[in-house]
Amino acid sequence: MVALYVPRKYATIWRLDEDRDLPYYLPTTTKCWPDLPQQCGWQMSHPNDLVIGSPDRAKLRFLQGQNQPMQEFHFPNWVNRFTVLFLASVAILGGYVVSVLYAAHLPLTVNVGHRPMQPVPYSHKLHAGDLKIDCRYCHNTVETAAHAAIPATETCGNCHGGNRVNGTDLGTVRSDSLLLEPIRASLESRDPVMWVKVHNTPDFVYFNHAAHVTRGVSCVECHGRVDKMEVVEQVKPLSMAWCIECHRNPHSHIRDPKLVTQLDFEPPEGQTWEEYGKTWAETLNINPNVSCSTCHR
Repeated sequence: MVALYVPRKYATIWRLDEDRDLPYYLPTTTKCWPDLPQQCGWQMSHPNDLVIGSPDRAKLRFLQGQNQPMQEFHFPNWVNRFTVLFLASVAILGGYVVSVLYAAHLPLTVNVGHRPMQPVPYSHKLHAGDLKIDCRYCHNTVETAAHAAIPATETCGNCHGGNRVNGTDLGTVRSDSLLLEPIRASLESRDPVMWVKVHNTPDFVYFNHAAHVTRGVSCVECHGRVDKMEVVEQVKPLSMAWCIECHRNPHSHIRDPKLVTQLDFEPPEGQTWEEYGKTWAETLNINPNVSCSTCHR
């Protein structure tokens, strides 16, 4: 048996019943399927109408000689609005994820080797390495504030200002150097030198320098051996995984807080970093937190 279904226009399918002599939907043998009805002796009122169906699901309807139209299902109008809203949400979410991943790989955030040019070619190797100037002489808030302050121009002027600033007798080390001209200009104009930040964490990350330095975490753990760098560059990834690893296993990164700026320090002979740091971790009662709120506040 074949179900006769006309999807677009309802054609009148004529087949003569020899017993009743009435027009109606007449079951036919499966051998006519799936050929077109014309091949089975049927006539169609429109050439584009198709006859489709399934022999095992035949449902024939006849009402007073007229074929019964089949109802079509239409999705409600809100489905269209929902689809547009859904696709727009997916696009926005996808763009956000891509943006976050892109920002997470910028040199300003995690790229090891970030080495920007500075307005003054300051050499940490010369000052911190050869001259043994303590890190805290320039970064004087590192023990009391969350940020290790970039030194004010006046700090540089203590050695390199010369006597050009309002008649004040300041240091005269290389006072005629052209490379130090931005320092002297800043002292006279009171405008800051526009230093370029090297180690940068995302705005959604909270890091407190004082909390680490005063608990025995040396500058070298995050910044590397800056006392050997002519130009400071980023040597650690500063990623979340890197920070969490240190919080979970802190012993090899802890020392006597008085030695945090001694970048070439090594544990006493016969002790490993793990053993030495464990002693100080117990002394200082250090048990770093690894919850999300520690860094994301």
